[in-house]
Amino acid sequence: MSRGQASIPQSLRDHLPRNSRLLLAVSGGIDSMVLLHACCSLRRELALHVEVAHINHNLRSCSNEDAAFVEREARSVGLPFHILQAQRAESSENVESWGRRVRYEYFEKLCKDHALQATVTAHQADDVAETLLMRLVSNKEPGELCRFDARRRLVRPLLDVTRAMIENYAREHGVAWREDPTNSDEAFLRNKVRHSLMPLLRQQFDQRMSEVLSLRAQALADDSNALDAWSHAEAERLEGLSPGSRDWLIALRAVLAALETAVQWRVARDVFASAVGFDLGRSRAEDLVDFILGNAEGIELPSGLTLKRKDGGLLISRR
Repeated sequence: MSRGQASIPQSLRDHLPRNSRLLLAVSGGIDSMVLLHACCSLRRELALHVEVAHINHNLRSCSNEDAAFVEREARSVGLPFHILQAQRAESSENVESWGRRVRYEYFEKLCKDHALQATVTAHQADDVAETLLMRLVSNKEPGELCRFDARRRLVRPLLDVTRAMIENYAREHGVAWREDPTNSDEAFLRNKVRHSLMPLLRQQFDQRMSEVLSLRAQALADDSNALDAWSHAEAERLEGLSPGSRDWLIALRAVLAALETAVQWRVARDVFASAVGFDLGRSRAEDLVDFILGNAEGIELPSGLTLKRKDGGLLISRR
């Protein structure tokens, strides 16, 4: 590898903001418990105020035991503890999306209510590698797990730390954790990637495959963030114009016509995000660009939305 492996304490020194008030997201698994232990050991050195948050999704029979375990561990080292008892209502939203949304909404609320500057999560190099592979085999955009997420005020300081390093730290320091029984169920894509695909890649290509893929994923995230910043700046050129109006459409077509494809679809995604109420994604956004720059009279979007030309502009309607 071109970069040396950092130790867990050194990764925290390098990537946690000093003299700050932080919220640790702790599930009770080995990654988050190691994060909790390491942060506590560096509290004085880094001048950190640390609080702990746990989400009980109430989806497994052992959820209450996991929550009680995290609370005991947090209180044993004198940290404020916060818990959300989540209940999933009937919805078309899948479990993973629901859980992710609930978690980040709760973290954001806690940070606001308790004057905390950022939420720290225990995502590590294997998580990044697995996420990249999952999205590729599912024919989805690579996505990203960036170290700093300014929009959601998230810090992921362990992205250069592998699962093997986490396990070694836990053994050396006697860190206790809770094992999620679903982690071995290969009906879940992540587990299939973790237990079947990653071992094969390590055996056949490179024992350091987690670090290799993690570095590539982070490089892709850097590139994607740069393109997103470019697209946001281009979309801002339409501010002050009435969305859907003739002048707005003329300006939008001029902006899109001057851009490369990788920026075009991002501009379309950003410009129409508030109008459609969801992220169109690359494929739909590219179709939208083709429609705006072409001569078709209309285009159908997800959720029953239709976009049609009207009076020289565009009209969005919903079935």
